[in-house]
Amino acid sequence: MFSRKILIFYVLFSIFSLSAEESAFATFVQGKAIYYGSRGFVLGVAKMIGMDKPTQIERGHIFEKGNFILVGNGKVDVTYKEGPVISLLKDSKYTVGDKSGELDNGSLFFNNKKADDKDFKIDVKTYTVGVRGTEFLLDMNGVYVRQGEVEVTKKAYLVVKP
Repeated sequence: MFSRKILIFYVLFSIFSLSAEESAFATFVQGKAIYYGSRGFVLGVAKMIGMDKPTQIERGHIFEKGNFILVGNGKVDVTYKEGPVISLLKDSKYTVGDKSGELDNGSLFFNNKKADDKDFKIDVKTYTVGVRGTEFLLDMNGVYVRQGEVEVTKKAYLVVKP
């Protein structure tokens, strides 16, 4: 019980102590997962690529806008300072945004209890999901709503021929 209280304090303290540049932090890391300051390609187990050397991602690691997360055979929970929790599942590629994110591959589970928060969006290759205080599973094929509602907008592509 005591360790649970410490964890709750740690999560709340981390959320309220994020600066303007810091968008989210890791609340759970399991298995293979790597982080990049920007898009890159390195293999490893829970590695963070900084200015000099790779560093292990641990619970509480702070992500900034534009950071890129690759999850191999594992799971990473990312908690945004606004409150939403995104669970990145096996074989996922995700870019952290400010009140947004981009899923390039894999799947994620989104949990946001704030029904009035209509600003959060997640981009996928062919569509954008607008969050409306809900829980849902998102993958490259669609959105599966568990509770609440989402707004799905298909992306329009302009093909220019020379």
